[in-house]
Amino acid sequence: MRKQLLLLCLLVAALLSACQAGPTGTIDIQPTVATEPVTADPDDPAIYVHPEDPARSLVLGTNKVAAPQGALVVFGLDGKIRQTIAGLDRPNNVDIEYGLVLGGNPVDIAVLTERLQQRLRVFLISPDGVLSDVSSPAGLRVLAGREGEATAPMGISLYKRPADGAIFAVVAPKTGPREGYLCQYRLSDDGTGRVKAEKVREFGRFSGTTEIEAVAVDDALGYIYYADEGDGIHKYHADPDHPDAARELAHFARSASKPTGKGSPFTPARTAPDTSSVRTSWPAIRSIRFTAGRARRAIPTTTRSCSRSCAAVPTPPTASRSPQRRWDRLSPPV
Repeated sequence: MRKQLLLLCLLVAALLSACQAGPTGTIDIQPTVATEPVTADPDDPAIYVHPEDPARSLVLGTNKVAAPQGALVVFGLDGKIRQTIAGLDRPNNVDIEYGLVLGGNPVDIAVLTERLQQRLRVFLISPDGVLSDVSSPAGLRVLAGREGEATAPMGISLYKRPADGAIFAVVAPKTGPREGYLCQYRLSDDGTGRVKAEKVREFGRFSGTTEIEAVAVDDALGYIYYADEGDGIHKYHADPDHPDAARELAHFARSASKPTGKGSPFTPARTAPDTSSVRTSWPAIRSIRFTAGRARRAIPTTTRSCSRSCAAVPTPPTASRSPQRRWDRLSPPV
């Protein structure tokens, strides 16, 4: 406990030293570590927490352009590039999950949306931090039956169901219908030790205002949150087999959080066993705490992030979207 308190104090001190008030009373957040540059359009960092040695954790991001430059880029916590998987056709967003059973063994995976190929790509993360493609040769095609930009996958978040360990991918397209905007797929072994995707449902309301890209999942409490840009954040059950899976549980931050930037990233953060916060990076940030899935209070704050060049710079793990649900494992053992 003392080590955890010391770590918390050091983290707060570091954040305070990295921030300075701007001319309008906002807070300028400066990075403490910057990654090596990516060639074109860096996007959507996700953090892989190493199960045995936190120092060997990784930061993954996409180079969001068409093939052959499109790539998944893997960084160490020092910001140095460890691996570049090139030849991806406009990889958009990436997420991480732990313990998918392949060939009878649990493995950790990174999954991204390959927008121009209308599919998912799955990469196994080895214990030594090397990624390898384990997508089924048949391809993990998504958003079948839709037309135009509604076939282009952008946002993704992974969910691991506590009851049986089943892993699902929630995919958000560039555009979609007013009802059933999101698609959810179960990821599993195709019988050859590679990953296939099976569609299990369409769900989610859409305002029709802009688009939905940012999706985040709270594994432990079992909720999906997604940002309807221009119309707040929606909440649904993450388990597609839940009796109320089709029912919207909440729609909040509609007036206080009007996004002006693309993506409107946010994440649920674990604050206690039955409590989580949803934190956005919209211009007017609102943190909303939930206990056992119910909103308890909203704490409005205002910040100003660093410049565009910092967009792909992972500083503390809270820069991640959904993978930061496990960032507490980065703390030293007690």
